[in-house]
Amino acid sequence: MKADCLNYEERELAKYIYDNYIRVANGGRKVELCVDEDTFRELKDYYDSGLKKRTYNKIINLFYDTLDNEHFRYYENEIELDDYRVLWDIDTEIDEETYWLYADDFLRSFDTDFGVETFYSGRSARHIVIKNNIDNFINYSELRNEYIKVRNDFIAFINSNEWKNEEV
Repeated sequence: MKADCLNYEERELAKYIYDNYIRVANGGRKVELCVDEDTFRELKDYYDSGLKKRTYNKIINLFYDTLDNEHFRYYENEIELDDYRVLWDIDTEIDEETYWLYADDFLRSFDTDFGVETFYSGRSARHIVIKNNIDNFINYSELRNEYIKVRNDFIAFINSNEWKNEEV
């Protein structure tokens, strides 16, 4: 994951920029990094006089990698991984309790594999969100891509009816 490659100084700078230069509008649908040509100088003056332009650019580029992802947005102050109506793709009869049992199982395996904590949110729990923090922000594209694989595996598993042969 990208955030794991940051040293201490880079991580602290990323946290500072995240806390002070990200602006969220339109209920999280519009997220902007509010930096301009003067931001580096301001950070050198007020944050760290030893800040290197190369370090600053590295962090800014990581931010834009996330913000340029067409799917990135916040949902209720958390980072949204997915807003997909999974039930639309379920082609087999399954009772609600069994559905949620397997949905939770797939989601918890994702949490374990990637060291995050996911939550259901919104009506019908269709929004899958993760904590709003710098690591999840920087790793967003990777986490989302991996979550989509898990979501598709879950749909395929339910539609295959394999779950009917398992002991719950």
